[in-house]
Amino acid sequence: MTFRHTDAASLAAMLDLVKLEKPPALVRGLEVADNLTRLRVMEPVELLTLPDDELERYFENRVTREAGYSRSPDASEPAWSQVYSVVLDDLFAEVRRALVRDVDGLIGQLRKPFDQAATKLVDHVARFGFTSQTSSDEIIDRDAATIAAFREVPGFIRAMQPYAAIRTLLSASLDLSPTVAERQSIGGRTRGGWIPNDWSVLFAVGEGWSINGAAHLDHNPQASLDWLFLAREGLTLNSVDEVRRKIAERGRADQDADLHDIEFLTPGPRYPAPTR
Repeated sequence: MTFRHTDAASLAAMLDLVKLEKPPALVRGLEVADNLTRLRVMEPVELLTLPDDELERYFENRVTREAGYSRSPDASEPAWSQVYSVVLDDLFAEVRRALVRDVDGLIGQLRKPFDQAATKLVDHVARFGFTSQTSSDEIIDRDAATIAAFREVPGFIRAMQPYAAIRTLLSASLDLSPTVAERQSIGGRTRGGWIPNDWSVLFAVGEGWSINGAAHLDHNPQASLDWLFLAREGLTLNSVDEVRRKIAERGRADQDADLHDIEFLTPGPRYPAPTR
C-alpha cells in the first residue's frame, strides 16, 4: 500500500481538528509537496519588465519545461507530469517511513483523550448494562440516574470518534497491523474473498474484537463499530505491537481449535487399515 499526498493531508487535518501536534516529517512533507506543486505550474511573467539576469533563468526554465511537456509516442502523459508524480511518491514514501518510526509516540498522544471518554463509557456499560439495542422506551421508567447515564452515552462516543478515526487512518494508510495478510491469516474473508474493513482490534482491551464485522452494529462491517459491545471488556487505543500480539494469539487459538475438532479415523469395516 502506498502512503499518498491525500493520506498525509487527511492525517494533518484530523490532528489539527483535535489540536494535537503534527509529526515534523508530516509537516515538512506537506510543505515540500506544496513547493513542488508551485514549481510544476509556471506563473505568468511580464517579459518587458523582467531584469536580464532573471530573463536568462526564465528562458532556461521554460526550455526545460517545454521539453518536459513533449510527448513520446508511447507516453500517456507529459514527461514533466511523470517526473512530478515520481518525486511526489518518493517524498511521501520518506514521510511514511518517518511516521512508522514514530507511530507509537503519536498513538500515545491520542490515547489519553480517547481513554478519558472511553473510561466513562466502559463504566456506564458495566453499571447499567447498556447495549446498542437499549432503547429510550426501555429506559423511560427507570430511575433518574439510569436515565441520565443513558443520555450521556452518545456524547462519550462522539468524544472518542475523532481519536479512533486517526488511529484507524494510521493503520490503514501506513499498512500497519491489522494488515490484509494478517486478517486473512485468521479467517478474515467473506464470500468472494472480500476483506471487510473491521478495525475493532485497534480499540479492544479484551478479546471481544472481530475480523469480519461481528463487533459492528448489526454485525455489519459497513456499519459503525458497536462501541457498547467492545466496552464490555474495556476500550483503549492499542499500539501496533499490541494489535500484532492479539492477532497472533487469535491465530494460535484458532489453530488449536481446529486440531481439537479433527476426528481421527480408526481402521474398521468402513475404513480398513492400509495394506502394502
